Amino acid sequence: MICSSIPIATGGVTLDAEVTVPTHAIGIVLLVEAEASLERRDLLALGTTLGQLGFATLRVDLRDRGERESSHTASWAHGCTQRLAAVVDWAGENALTRALPLGIFCDGAAEAAVLTLAAERPDEVSAVVVLSGRANLAHEVLACVCTPVLLIYGDADAQGVASAHAAAQYLPEARLEMLHGVGRTVDDQGVLERLLHLCSEMFLAHLPRHRTRPFEHPPVEPFSTRPFRDREDAGTQLAAALAPYAHRDDTLVLGLPRDGVVVASAVARGLGVALDALIVRQLRAPGRRQHVIGAIAPEGVMVSDTGEDGHRLAHADVGLELSRQHRALERLERHFRADAPWPVVAGKRVIFVDEGMRTGASMRAAIAWARMHLCARVVVAVPVAPRATVERVALEADEVACLHAPEGLRDFSQAYVDLPRVAEAEVIRLLVRGRLAVERG
Repeated sequence: MICSSIPIATGGVTLDAEVTVPTHAIGIVLLVEAEASLERRDLLALGTTLGQLGFATLRVDLRDRGERESSHTASWAHGCTQRLAAVVDWAGENALTRALPLGIFCDGAAEAAVLTLAAERPDEVSAVVVLSGRANLAHEVLACVCTPVLLIYGDADAQGVASAHAAAQYLPEARLEMLHGVGRTVDDQGVLERLLHLCSEMFLAHLPRHRTRPFEHPPVEPFSTRPFRDREDAGTQLAAALAPYAHRDDTLVLGLPRDGVVVASAVARGLGVALDALIVRQLRAPGRRQHVIGAIAPEGVMVSDTGEDGHRLAHADVGLELSRQHRALERLERHFRADAPWPVVAGKRVIFVDEGMRTGASMRAAIAWARMHLCARVVVAVPVAPRATVERVALEADEVACLHAPEGLRDFSQAYVDLPRVAEAEVIRLLVRGRLAVERG
């Protein structure tokens, strides 16, 4: 599962958003906030429930920080549809979510914006759920909404009841559901469970399942000899396999330190493209250090995994491991980058390189980071990895180049004749040389 906090800029304001994408997502649901019809914890519970069903979620507050502290204004209401459109555009352009059918859940203050957008973009919005609606739209607009709409209201909320029934008269595909004994807000666990059930049922019914493309690389037989002399040789062979990316200004090689930078340096030299590094840290099960349960990348990017013994990132003691690895990531970021500015990656082809993969958690965190930064194409390049790992990573990357992917591989070090420990000083030297080579070229 991929979790990222993202800013979405539109109309002179920046909206706070958080995207969560499970493996093999079947759709994405926008969880739109504009007022407190649901407590934050209840909205998170809705996101968790949808995630368990296989939906990605994009939770966004249509107010900037200043507007949350003041009452809604006419200008805010007018720009609400524009802001929502920017959020939908982000989901439609991001490589990780753009192929997913989209649904929207909103509270009452955003109902008009959501229904207006659904009328304007019938091919993009597959289903809408509104809680405690407050729409004030002409029937001409409502009659143009061909998207299925579920209107949920509390029977103690007189204005919400009137709004729901008035809107339903004109919406071609409207369904009404009442929550007994509820006003504008949901504050009862039983009612919340009913709400979660209604939302889940609606999105499962109307968001068609997304089929992720299968791994298309030809099968590779297990090797009986060690195909690489060392990391430099592996990188040279990888560069030959990546020849279509040679000498392109829009291509950047990012090595995963420490060991992956040595391979990445050879790849970047062979292709004649820029070299840099992305710091990624694996998360390991408390008390079971051999079991990888996820990975983190800069800017709060995190992916979770399940180890062979069933440990998950939600383990009660994992907070200590998260804190430890965040500190390590920050230290290495300062150490390896020093004062070097981050290269621009938006709109570029990014090739992530490591010396090999075992579980794929580190590479999946790197892919999530690239998606957050809107890279045009994400390529994973490794000399060796277990076939099952390559197949899993191929579901999230745009392309995977793996020279040897035998089934049942337990340790990729068996593919190398010589695999010495890489010092941090060597990583820094290679990164400085790679940056200078690009500047001179």
